[in-house]
Amino acid sequence: MPRILREPIVHFGLLAVALFVYFQAVAEPEPEVVDDNIIEVSIADATLLVEQYTQAWRRPPTREELDGLIQTRIREEALVREAQALGLERGDAVIRNRLRQKMQFLTDSAAQALSPEPSVLQAHLEANVDLFEKPGTLAFDQVFLGENPSVEEVNAALSALHGGADPLLMGQVSMLPPQVPASVPVQIDGGFGRGFAATLSSLPKGEWGGPVRSGFGIHLIRVSEAEPPRLPDLAEVEDKVLFDWRRQQASALSEAQVKALLTAYAVETPSEDELNALVAQ
Repeated sequence: MPRILREPIVHFGLLAVALFVYFQAVAEPEPEVVDDNIIEVSIADATLLVEQYTQAWRRPPTREELDGLIQTRIREEALVREAQALGLERGDAVIRNRLRQKMQFLTDSAAQALSPEPSVLQAHLEANVDLFEKPGTLAFDQVFLGENPSVEEVNAALSALHGGADPLLMGQVSMLPPQVPASVPVQIDGGFGRGFAATLSSLPKGEWGGPVRSGFGIHLIRVSEAEPPRLPDLAEVEDKVLFDWRRQQASALSEAQVKALLTAYAVETPSEDELNALVAQ
């Protein structure tokens, strides 16, 4: 595929026409205004009011309620037109933010319409290892020796374990499990204290080692399983990768849209000296 077809601005341009047609099709019908002094509520408008009321209240409106809805729509249209005529929408931060959000919705919708090839998603997966990597797991046995055992007590317990002593018959009684199944670091740290899992990763597999301090005290540890972090296959996380890829494309499309729109404007800002004076105050 030529490089230009992969550019966000090209995506935006190709999708703009389709999006325009789409939003024209699904947008709420506006009253057809013959002149500025006519407010028309069409049958399409009334139908939409009935549908909205039914969806909200689980029943259609009565005739009296429908008349009230129509009068509310007429009042709204009159007030909106007069507000626009007076320029009340200009300088209103709430209205400006809402309009900006609607423009952003256009680019978000454009990104949602993109359907990348699997190779594109695979490349995105590999380029964002930190987002999609599966954490490693550790399984281990532990003997709890108390909060502050002496060096002699630690060495004696370690020697006994190396000699084949039953770990279930050693150490002090605690609420901690003597055997921890394969768990990710955040789970291990949740039970033993922050940083405990990282300490275990340096211990040899299949041998008793330590001492290792947790939030409770001193432990002797035997790591039974250790699986390193891995990047999953695309099939395992395709939905997540697609979501993040589209988010990235939406950001790129938004930037491309703004750049394209700004070409129609002459932008004027305060001088460097004026800006420097402002921040120096």
